[in-house]
Amino acid sequence: MDKLYTLADKLNRTSFWIGNADSKAGYILGFNASMFGFLAWIYQAQDFLSCLQLLFGVMFLISFCYSTYKAFRVLMPDLDRRGAAQSKWFFADIAELGFDEYKEWMNTAEEAAIENELYEQIHRTSRTAKNKFIFLKRSWVGLFSAMIFGVLTLILIIFGI
Repeated sequence: MDKLYTLADKLNRTSFWIGNADSKAGYILGFNASMFGFLAWIYQAQDFLSCLQLLFGVMFLISFCYSTYKAFRVLMPDLDRRGAAQSKWFFADIAELGFDEYKEWMNTAEEAAIENELYEQIHRTSRTAKNKFIFLKRSWVGLFSAMIFGVLTLILIIFGI
């Protein structure tokens, strides 16, 4: 039974990292929105834009869109089984079962079957967490690029270059 508790704890920790990635993606989206709004306000106040200001503005917009897209990819639910069998521990699979069928399995499952299900879920959630953090890292890269181009654009506008 100790092994089951250890596996359940590992599954909970892996699930925590999924929530962690989702939270960070939310912060990135909030920061992107405020940065976009500020630069849109700055651009609106301009009568004339130089080619350099326009170029940096376009580069900002591309980086901003990339960062926003990748942050939304973090938040998209991943319900694909990827060839895995139906699991009695995966919420999407549980929802497809009848209540009585699920209850019966939970009450009659042997320790080896539960252990196997936990291994499956740890692997599945680890893959999901990895994918979320890959998209999150790409979103950060886009955000930092957008910040660089945004600051350069702001400097050009302030100094009239």
